[in-house]
Amino acid sequence: MITVGIAYVILGAMLVFYVGILTYGFITLGLGEILPLYLGVIIALITFMFTVFRAGSDLFSTRRYEMLAPLPVPSSAIVISRFLTVYITDLIISLVSTVTVMVVCAFTLSLSPVFYILMFLGAWILPLLPMTASMIVGTGIYAVTARMKRKNIMQIIFSLTFFVLYFSFLQSMDGETEEIINGLAGMMDSLKRLYPPAAWFSDGVNGNIGAYLLFVGISFAMFFAFAFAVGRYYKQICTGLTASGGKRNYIMREQKKSSAFSACFFRERKRYFSSSVYVMNTAIGYIMTVFLVAMLSFSESAVLFEQLPSAFTSKLAPFILAFMCNMSPSTSSAFSMEGKHFWLTQTLPVRVRDLVNAKIAVSLMIAVPSVLISSSVLAFVIRPAGLDIFWLFFVPVIYAVFGAVFGLFVNMKMPMMHWDHEAQPVKQGKAVLVMMLCGFASACIPVFPLFIFSGIAAHILMALICAVLCLLIFLIYRKLCALRLTALAED
Repeated sequence: MITVGIAYVILGAMLVFYVGILTYGFITLGLGEILPLYLGVIIALITFMFTVFRAGSDLFSTRRYEMLAPLPVPSSAIVISRFLTVYITDLIISLVSTVTVMVVCAFTLSLSPVFYILMFLGAWILPLLPMTASMIVGTGIYAVTARMKRKNIMQIIFSLTFFVLYFSFLQSMDGETEEIINGLAGMMDSLKRLYPPAAWFSDGVNGNIGAYLLFVGISFAMFFAFAFAVGRYYKQICTGLTASGGKRNYIMREQKKSSAFSACFFRERKRYFSSSVYVMNTAIGYIMTVFLVAMLSFSESAVLFEQLPSAFTSKLAPFILAFMCNMSPSTSSAFSMEGKHFWLTQTLPVRVRDLVNAKIAVSLMIAVPSVLISSSVLAFVIRPAGLDIFWLFFVPVIYAVFGAVFGLFVNMKMPMMHWDHEAQPVKQGKAVLVMMLCGFASACIPVFPLFIFSGIAAHILMALICAVLCLLIFLIYRKLCALRLTALAED
């Protein structure tokens, strides 16, 4: 609990810092009037993004339905509990962001008490509409893919497609950023077109009570309409989404023999792709890496690379890729994902080394291709010279191996074997949070001394960093291979 608390405090501090600096910047530029509008848009985008991928599985999970359906409680109580779980997570983001804006405004602007009252009340309402929209989209994806033969793979494909389209839409909005320079009115019009409820909220806190009531009414109406429909037909929806018919067309085919490592790798790969929640939450760093690199390289943002010195970008680029790849490797929840079935793994007649290698290989199967693709694109744009080309490819790969090995080690020390839904070990596990923080630190700390040195000294320092990582990989790997599976248990 202490570890989780520290992690959440750090993430909350980062959010407060970002929102505070952004708010102060708007006020300094004389754009204080736009703050409520901008806040509403940002909260809506963040809420939608972080809710859409888990909405369908959270609401209509087969395992959760089978566990709760026999209980002597109405289905509406089950639905309300599910909705509250999602809402509380989104509400924390909304409250932290809104209170930060209010504090900065209190020290820099002279506003009426009504402004602060309406802002604080709005913080509780702002997540409702985007949360409802994300649940409808997520449920739609879940419903479309539930009866497909390869439903988990199809859920992953649908989610990835939606992810790419979502960020492509946000990227298309960058063309309107020129309106910020042209004046306040242009920016406000852009944000109002992007998300009209934020405009109602903004007009309301600035004195238009009718617009504020419209914002509140639409948010509650959409939320309660969806909640009522789900609560009324919850059992029918769960049954319809999860029911399937049995077939009698099994044919015994030729059996194949493989090595212990190959069998373990096939087992781990099958488990990995059998959970869309597992894939989307662990592959998100790699997907974002490729997407952001392509966006920065082939869009108007590529001008940034031309303005920065090549020596600067050549040193920074490998560690940016390293940070993105170590956000959440699949190994940080590899043991935890086995859950109550871990006793089967403990009884397998294979070496621990083969199990460890299989889990690491699954992580590298996703990490290495994304790193090589991203490095190739950056090499084409940055055009590094000499050894900088080697470091651009080698450093992220070493970090990917380090992330896979260290993530498995952290999960070995802090497993989460008792869970009701796959999202718990993947999103809420202590090992995942620790890996995110350590991945951030290990990628950021070596950057600072690199900018002190130049020439051959910088290359020597880069070699020392890689040597230290290789030594850590070797030592941690030995610890993993010496693991006794029977001793692995949750505290």
